[in-house]
Amino acid sequence: MTYASVVKHMVFPLAQALAGGGTLDYIRRWEKTQWLPPDRMRELQLEKLKKMLAHAACSVPYYRESFHKIGFEPGDLKSIGDLDGLPVLDKRDLREHRDEFLAEGLTEKVLTAKTGGSTGEPLAFPIGNSLRATAVANMVRCRRWWGIDIGDKSANFWGHSRYIKHRPLDGLRKALSLAKGRVLNRIVCSAYDMSDESMEGYRRRIEKFGPAFLIGYATSLYVFADFLVRSGLANPAPGLKAVISTAEVLYDWQAETIRNAFGCPVVSEYGMCEAGIIAYECPSHSMHTADETHIVEIVPVEGADSGDIVITELENYAAPLIRYNTKDMARRVEGPCACGRGLSRISKVEGRAYDIIYASNGSVVAGALLTHTMKSLPKVGKYQVVQRDLRAVDISYTAAEPLDEDARGFVVRTLQKYLGADVEVNIERVADIPKERSGKHRWLKSLVSREDARGARESRR
Repeated sequence: MTYASVVKHMVFPLAQALAGGGTLDYIRRWEKTQWLPPDRMRELQLEKLKKMLAHAACSVPYYRESFHKIGFEPGDLKSIGDLDGLPVLDKRDLREHRDEFLAEGLTEKVLTAKTGGSTGEPLAFPIGNSLRATAVANMVRCRRWWGIDIGDKSANFWGHSRYIKHRPLDGLRKALSLAKGRVLNRIVCSAYDMSDESMEGYRRRIEKFGPAFLIGYATSLYVFADFLVRSGLANPAPGLKAVISTAEVLYDWQAETIRNAFGCPVVSEYGMCEAGIIAYECPSHSMHTADETHIVEIVPVEGADSGDIVITELENYAAPLIRYNTKDMARRVEGPCACGRGLSRISKVEGRAYDIIYASNGSVVAGALLTHTMKSLPKVGKYQVVQRDLRAVDISYTAAEPLDEDARGFVVRTLQKYLGADVEVNIERVADIPKERSGKHRWLKSLVSREDARGARESRR
């Protein structure tokens, strides 16, 4: 028996049971329901929606009050389209009424999802085991579309706030996380350190490990692929089934470089910490929504071809999100998919674009470094990072009180560690951060051109 089989049949089921259970049952059910015809899937969604709304009206304080204010009775809902009579939530609602979203009489384990947020507004929100389990089940189901199964080796280009030492126990948390990853048959390459020297180390580790797939931030995957191509290096993992891009918008030119470097499909995954997996790309290149767990609306935006992605959860009874505006944008895709699945379709997500940020030596650093740094500071409300040039970064933030010297020092040390010791970091508290003309809050802006970054890299060789 291979170690991958040990993980699939022993380690993974045990880990899921210890976390709260439910995952394996969801996987078995959804392997079947994904083939339902669209009309039957909508019937299933409507059944789940009615049950969720009745639960929310009875057991979730926020919805009990908000439904009462507008005179809504769950029994009045006759079709999924009737959802548009309910108010739309945003992150501000989740932040200001956090505890009111928790259902009364909970029996399942509750965790906290922390996200830096591509909108530049950190969020800590409760999630129940049902959301955790459905998110994992959706990942398993969708990766199987590409021949990737539980236990297959993976190399993850990843970052997390635990990888940025701020508190005394962060080093231990990082070590435990990496150890857990190895038990689950994966290795982690830091998305925060993408220098040529570090990437050469990642290449050797990947070559030795032999993963079945890569997964990571779009920017980091692209930068690593570009490093291999421009260095004339061979694919370190010729057996790859796919490269999975997540957390950031993957541009076509990035995907092309990744395909050239690894010679395998490049797959888009769309989800978020507070809502789990929402959509996944299939081998026929459709972005299928996870209809068993979410109703996905595309709400028109004036002056735009795309609309806001608004989701309603169907399985998360601990702290359900009903008509939650993700602030990402996409278009509805009508008609059946060549893959034969009855799951709904949207275009690839067009929002949540992280600008590329560069270190002073011209190397690319994942934008998630900034979100994971800022979400470690609970006093911060909104924030915006502007990279003026290769040696200057300005951070504006809103907060009731100014950051103390320890917090400011942490931000400066972290950015200088990954962007360069010669980078000047300016931090300023402001009354508010203006939105873009589109109405969106752009959290990261880099004014550095690719040509300037390339020049910096070449000058150091």
